[in-house]
Parts: sequence; structure tokens; C-alpha cells
Amino acid sequence: MIPLTGLYWDPEFYPNPEQFNPENFSPEKIASRPEGTYLPFGDGPRLCIGMRFGVLQSKLALILLIKDFRFTLEESSKGKPLEFARGMFLTSPKDPVMMKATKM
Repeated sequence: MIPLTGLYWDPEFYPNPEQFNPENFSPEKIASRPEGTYLPFGDGPRLCIGMRFGVLQSKLALILLIKDFRFTLEESSKGKPLEFARGMFLTSPKDPVMMKATKM
């Protein structure tokens, strides 16, 4: 089992890992990192068979949501540092991150 969280939070591969930076996933940045430092669907002969469908489905859902709604943080979630729960299989926040969706 590969400790993906350890890879994704390593400042050697992802500067300022606690800050979301979409540029980390640009083709140039991906090409500058060693192969195997981003494995959302596994790798090699056991690569997830549903990878393309999963990516397409996620993009479509985001497009449909962003097209009709504006998302903002609820006051209860503002100013709190994001902490992650330990011992979880998937990376999950320790406390809920509350969002407000406003129809545009």
C-alpha cells in the first residue's frame, strides 16, 4: 500500500502543501515532478478501470453546479484552520466544512 497522503503533503513535490494551489496540476508542474507522485487512480496494471468515467463524471457535476450556484463558506467555518481526521481511509476533515449555495 502506498501512503498517498504522505506524497501529497510532501513539500518537496508540492510547495506549501496545506494551501490549495490548482497550478500544482498544470501540465508543466506535473511534468516537472517525478513520476508516481500523484496517483489518484493507482498505477500500472492495476490502474482503476473507471478512471476516465470518474474524471468525466466529476467534471460534469462541477460544471453543472458552478453554472447555477455560487458557493461561499458559512461563518462557522471561516477563519478555522483545516485539520484532518486521523485513522480514516479517505482524507476527511476533522470538523465539517459548512458551505452555503446560493442560486444565481
